[in-house]
Amino acid sequence: MGGATFLGQFASANPLIGRAFSQIVLPDLWATTWRTLFGLCVLVAIWASLRPSPYTTGPSRSGDRSIGTVFEPGVATLILSLVTFNTIFAVENMLDIVFLWSGAGLPSGVTMADYAHRGAYSLIVTALLAAVFVLLALRPGSAAAASPLVRRLVTVWIVQNLLLVASSALRTLDYVDAYGMTVLRLSALAWMGLVATGLALIGWQLLAGKSAAWLINANGLAATAVLMMASIADLGATAAAWNVRTVLAKGKAGPPLDLCYMAQLGSSSLVSLAVLEQYARDPRLRERLTYLRWENQIETANAQADWHLWTPRDARRLTTVRAMVGGKAPRLRSAPDGRSCDGLILPPPMVEEPSAPLPTPAPQMPAPPPHSRPTPSPKPLTPGAQQ
Repeated sequence: MGGATFLGQFASANPLIGRAFSQIVLPDLWATTWRTLFGLCVLVAIWASLRPSPYTTGPSRSGDRSIGTVFEPGVATLILSLVTFNTIFAVENMLDIVFLWSGAGLPSGVTMADYAHRGAYSLIVTALLAAVFVLLALRPGSAAAASPLVRRLVTVWIVQNLLLVASSALRTLDYVDAYGMTVLRLSALAWMGLVATGLALIGWQLLAGKSAAWLINANGLAATAVLMMASIADLGATAAAWNVRTVLAKGKAGPPLDLCYMAQLGSSSLVSLAVLEQYARDPRLRERLTYLRWENQIETANAQADWHLWTPRDARRLTTVRAMVGGKAPRLRSAPDGRSCDGLILPPPMVEEPSAPLPTPAPQMPAPPPHSRPTPSPKPLTPGAQQ
């Protein structure tokens, strides 16, 4: 069941494994049914020779053991499970090393974008499932935790999980290189770092014989440190500054700059927009950046005027921007129909002109039937004729 779960996760995360599973042809249902019935008949015939000894089928002697020991998996079960898991993880990691890390050519029909930008979060879920399995199956002081072979297999598996998390981070970084940095992608990278720290702490707990309380405290301390750093640092300003630095360094070779997303960041992108405005060479692009920066600057200044919304960070940003571009309203082209989210002037709406009415055709008299004589009109009668 664990192997099937991990295979399902890798099939959704890796297009090569997904294609391999899609090419599997299931056997015919009718053939499978009659072969299964035939196998059951053979099993009934040979069941007498396959019956276990009475010693193994006798009553259980686990009444004197604790509940935790009764539900503890055996050493042989853990060895078989860890060998299976290590084999499955080795296939995924080898594919990542060959195609993701070394940049080798992919098979036909699979692009690097599909391979690199797919399944980063599925791989993180897989690593978390592996960590839960290690915590439940290898409690400190158990027979499995004392087995040297189990400890070595768990160590290899944790190393493979760390490589899996590193591959997930590399996939996310490749996505950032293609489409730019956002707050969500930056948070995902921090979350992957936290997962890798948790896996390393689980391995150290197993090797050093630490208690479960030590593991909980260590993971809680790591999570608290990450949350404190995220609360102190402005992730929106970090993402905006990264995008601007990348655009200035790579130009058109870098990822496209999403000005709509920059405008949505609010005061976090104020300084970055001002920096990009100073380096913009295209007059139309500079006007768009000036418009976005001025709208952002007005909103930030209005918020700073209210003492409930005043923050020292926004005050420092306003001071920096005013020192760079000044505090006067810029001269912008008129936009009677408004501007889009990226500063482009919206064109006037299309007005359909009413078409002229078509002339009404005159009614046509029906044609007389062919080969018919016209009926002569009656002549008026004279008085003498009437008599």
